Amino acid sequence: YDVLKLPAPADTARLLAVTFPTASVGFVGGSKGVLYATTNGGQTWTSRTQTGMGDVNTFYFSTATAGWTRRAWSWS
Repeated sequence: YDVLKLPAPADTARLLAVTFPTASVGFVGGSKGVLYATTNGGQTWTSRTQTGMGDVNTFYFSTATAGWTRRAWSWS
């Protein structure tokens, strides 16, 4: 495994899920809707945080661009 550096705001987040549907596309999610995405294998990350979304517990991706998150008690 490689250690990936996330943006500073993620340092204080409770991260709960990570997935890489391809070698370059990846997502990290956590408490209070924290969500980060990468398209270059984790070299840089973009915030996709959605306040009010709830905890992101799990990801499911059928392709690199089609996926779902598992929040506390629901799929979205």
